[in-house]
Amino acid sequence: MASHTCPRCNYSTSKLSSFKTHLSKRDVCEVKNQDVPIDQLRVEYNITPDKTTHQCKNCEKSYSCNSALHYHSMKCKPDPNAKILALQNIIIQKDKIINDLREKLAKYEEWVNQVPM
Repeated sequence: MASHTCPRCNYSTSKLSSFKTHLSKRDVCEVKNQDVPIDQLRVEYNITPDKTTHQCKNCEKSYSCNSALHYHSMKCKPDPNAKILALQNIIIQKDKIINDLREKLAKYEEWVNQVPM
């Protein structure tokens, strides 16, 4: 079996997943052997940081950890006025679209009436 060894701290394992976990940790291993930049090792082993975000449905704040979102959601209550404001905005947009369509219809009717038969 292939063995994976960290050149910084001499951590050794036969599992690639365990080695990638070692390199992915927030607390970088202590230099005991060679002072190789941890970013260089992450590029070599194709390790990308986890960009998963968890978003609150009420206030749309983002959290990197699900437990932080859960803690936040116990305190965050939906704003009752937010739904009303959102619906009012939708109604305003709808009214604008209807007015635009009425104007286009009036222009079309004018054009049709001008065409000789």
